[in-house]
Amino acid sequence: MMWHVDNVTIGLAAALAVLTIAFARVNRQPDVYPFRLRQQADVTRTRKKGESAIYRSCVTPSGTSLIISPEKDVKTAYDMFQISAKRRPNLPCLGRPSTDGQYEYFTFSEIQQRVTDFGSGLVALCNLPTEREAAIGIYHKNSIEWAITDHACCAYSLVSVPIYDTFDAEALQHIIMNTSVTTVVVGGQLLERLLSIANASPTMKHVIVADTEKLDDTIVKKAADIGLTLMTFQQVESYGTKHPLPHVPPKAQDLMTICYTSGTTGIPKGVMLNHQSITCAGSSLMAVLPPAFRITENDRHLSYLPASHMFERIVFHFVSYAGATIGFPRGDVLKLFDDITVFRPTIFPSVPRLFVRLHDRIRLSIDKGPFIVRALFNVAYSAKRRELRAGRLSNKTIWDRLVFKRIQDRFGGNLRLMITGAAPISTNVMEFLRIVFGCQVLEGFGATETTAAGLVTLYGDYQFPYGPHVGVPFAACEIKLVDVPEMSYLASDKPNPRGELCIRGPLVMTGYYKEPAKTAEALDAEGWYHTGDVAEILPNGTVQIIDRTKNLFKLSVGEYVAPEKVETKLKTAFVAQIWLYGDAMKSACVAIIVPDFEVLILWASDNGFEELNPEELCKNEKVKSMILEDMVALGKDNGLLGFELPKAIHLTTQAFSVENGLLTPTFKSKRSQLKERFQTELNALYEQLCS
Repeated sequence: MMWHVDNVTIGLAAALAVLTIAFARVNRQPDVYPFRLRQQADVTRTRKKGESAIYRSCVTPSGTSLIISPEKDVKTAYDMFQISAKRRPNLPCLGRPSTDGQYEYFTFSEIQQRVTDFGSGLVALCNLPTEREAAIGIYHKNSIEWAITDHACCAYSLVSVPIYDTFDAEALQHIIMNTSVTTVVVGGQLLERLLSIANASPTMKHVIVADTEKLDDTIVKKAADIGLTLMTFQQVESYGTKHPLPHVPPKAQDLMTICYTSGTTGIPKGVMLNHQSITCAGSSLMAVLPPAFRITENDRHLSYLPASHMFERIVFHFVSYAGATIGFPRGDVLKLFDDITVFRPTIFPSVPRLFVRLHDRIRLSIDKGPFIVRALFNVAYSAKRRELRAGRLSNKTIWDRLVFKRIQDRFGGNLRLMITGAAPISTNVMEFLRIVFGCQVLEGFGATETTAAGLVTLYGDYQFPYGPHVGVPFAACEIKLVDVPEMSYLASDKPNPRGELCIRGPLVMTGYYKEPAKTAEALDAEGWYHTGDVAEILPNGTVQIIDRTKNLFKLSVGEYVAPEKVETKLKTAFVAQIWLYGDAMKSACVAIIVPDFEVLILWASDNGFEELNPEELCKNEKVKSMILEDMVALGKDNGLLGFELPKAIHLTTQAFSVENGLLTPTFKSKRSQLKERFQTELNALYEQLCS
């Protein structure tokens, strides 16, 4: 990904640089008055022993009702779509890439009719009892068919069971059997995997192939031989067109979906979320944004994060309710940026992994450019950073027109909001995105168990005077901290309370499906969900995630190490991925590192290693020493203690990915699988330390 600055631009920039810098201190008001950011949450006066006060959004302070829907007549996910379609029947609702490289669109009215047609065919052909919340599996990539299936489930009071396309056969079989799914809507590429577990999944009777117009006779016979009826999406929809059925609208407390968590260990758990959870999550986020900044009919969202994850699902439902247009990518990761350029999204929810990669690629592109390009970029960046730190964010400056517009245009040129979640992201990367793209960048915190909602940074909060944080509660929940004495985190700690983060409100799950014991572990008698995350509440009411109560390991010296916290603080420019490990019988940590080869190769060419390929670089002792020393230096700067720093590292060219089973679908490290995969390397590292 390269951006070039032509001679005309350079000349104009040189001519205007002095004037721009001279006027950089124009007395423009900050986007949000500073006093509004000094106390961002409402705090109760009372608290229980071993707990902090209860914190809420300032929009719904203590004594007021939490937000449960965007408006009076919207009580379910069904209402959200139907009301939106009624208000704007002729506006574009869903879009997909067309053969000419552009996008073709379907209006709200067209999608509304297809929902009825497909839902009618689904209920009739698959003999589904709408009065008993029958479960429908959705095992498919993001697409118009995925969206229609989800809306159809809402229209006929069916329960959707989204299944990650990365789940292995064991997890897939468990989900189908656990929920007694009789019907699965599947993508053609996943059909064989689904059929492979059919004999062990006797509840499954009907399979609908979403992206195939005609089924091969061989595959139809194969399915029939194992007792399955195979149909295309088009066949089901056509049947429903001829035999329409009235909708069976759900109620607010009816089960809407069972979403299986992509846990780092063990069999996934089914999180039960009702319709009210869906309506309150999106509407409570919009409630904390300024009215002029909320989602409208003019917005565009590219749905590329897995729709099986509640983060994307909530965005999808609320964007539809607001009347915005949703587009689907081609499904080829290598062409994602091409889809972005063509579709021109205005909002872009994503995960830190992609944002960090974007940051690194832009930086590398600039660093490899000629001196004048680097100099101009750095001057422009510094000028906009001064403005940002004064509380002012814009994409209308002279620097945007001369320097950053090329980068912004690569993202379609329309971006006004980025949202990051699912994992921590550094404040440096967030600041970089705000400066380069000139748009709001919000960070959220949530879990499947809280409908992917919980905390979010506020519009206009660019400065982080007390350090990085994940914001304040959504307007649909309240939070508190509970003592974790075994880790020395107490709600009475000074200067700031610390403890396990707990969340309560209508966006919290009703429980784990058929898992009463695990439900009791996660939800206490007062309805608080215990997240397993350790947090600190900063003086302005924002929340900083500082540790995990899970995934701790203990070294032989008696010290506990929280690997996720340490890994975040060791990610230098040379580190693309890191997995920290500590053997209970050993006194030191070691780490497996996937280098960022774009950065490493650039370093190698400047330091006499230009002839080495990536595998040779990983084996070179001088390269290992350089990366380890760089990591240790950063770790110390970030306040890590000696026992938390790795004493030896192994470099590998094998990236951790969802496909090879080393990451969950939400890009979290699967620690037990990583240990199994790299056991030989771990043994070698400890032998090296002993010698």
